[in-house]
Parts: sequence; C-alpha cells; structure tokens
Amino acid sequence: MRMLTLNCHSLLNYDSERQIQEIVDQIVREEIDVLSLQEVNQSQLADAVAEDELESLGYKEPAEESAVIKSDNFACRLSRALKKVKLDFKWSWNQAYREADGLEWGVALFS
Repeated sequence: MRMLTLNCHSLLNYDSERQIQEIVDQIVREEIDVLSLQEVNQSQLADAVAEDELESLGYKEPAEESAVIKSDNFACRLSRALKKVKLDFKWSWNQAYREADGLEWGVALFS
C-alpha cells in the first residue's frame, strides 16, 4: 500500500490548478492508494456542491457530523481531476475551523 500525505495550504499564495495537477501526476506516477491532506480549505460564501455530484465523485460524509462541501473545496476539485484520469477514490473532508478571512479549513482523506 502506498500512502501520500500533504499540507496543501490551498487557495492561498498558490496556483491551485497547477497544484492539483501536480498532485494528480504524483498519484499516477507513484501509484498512490491512500492520500491524506491537511489545510484543505474552501470559501465560506461559495455555493454548495450538489449531493448527486458529490456521490458521483465518491464523497463519503464524515462520521461525526455532516460537512457542507463548497464549489471551491480543494479536495472536491482534486476529486474531479482524479476522475478525469479514471482514478476512482472514495474521499471525505471535515472542517477543522473557520477564520474571519472567509475560509473554512479542514482535512481530507482519499482511499
């Protein structure tokens, strides 16, 4: 089993589209089975992703509480990119905290 852990610090100071593509390339190249991401964020004011799209992307709600996945959620965007290269991961995102700057931060697991 091959695992990859990353601190994304997504949506801040990075070209997140390029960052997503680099992660996808690494997953393909290294044949990663499990991916753990921290500092995965989303905007508090972005639109929520529809439940049927989340289901098609392999999203599973966290056990403790229901998370609202927004359209700019880094893990959701990564999941879309993985689907494009025919990788079918199950994944989950859970919010850790909110900041006054309008971002929600959390962790994501892909398997």
